[in-house]
Amino acid sequence: MPKSERRASPHPVRFAADPPLAGRVSLLLSPREKGYTLVMTDTQTITLSDVITALRLGVSEGERGREQSVLVSVAVSLADPPSFAGAPALSDTVDYDDIIRYIREALPKEGEIKLIETVADRIAEHCLALSPRIVAADVTVKKPSVLVSPGMVQVSMRRTADPAKRRQALHVAGE
Repeated sequence: MPKSERRASPHPVRFAADPPLAGRVSLLLSPREKGYTLVMTDTQTITLSDVITALRLGVSEGERGREQSVLVSVAVSLADPPSFAGAPALSDTVDYDDIIRYIREALPKEGEIKLIETVADRIAEHCLALSPRIVAADVTVKKPSVLVSPGMVQVSMRRTADPAKRRQALHVAGE
């Protein structure tokens, strides 16, 4: 295309020296280059995605009268993870099988549940009780039977450990 026929771009290239961008140059600097002191805390996250269980769940008796498939996703955050290089042991972490067994076996035995929020809350409570190192449990419960596929209703909940109880449990565990 001849130079005379080329049109200017509607989005001209700008450089840091251009007045509109001069104040934004600091966005390109790392926190350390900006003079911030970084304090980093190590965490470990264990995530389970879409664990299937069958529950008698629903507001109406008709819904609770039959088992319905529910998908549960859980992410537990653990503080101060040890190094897993070398010869780690299961006791260094949280056994995710405990979470899966609760979702698939124990939770259905708790009987009829009206709200998926209750399901999420019970699972989060179970997770927080597994270890004093767990600082938070994020739970999402999906109920596919409510809407026609591919849609589904879901509830997400985040529960955090009470710092005082967590410190006490860590102190007792360390004795």
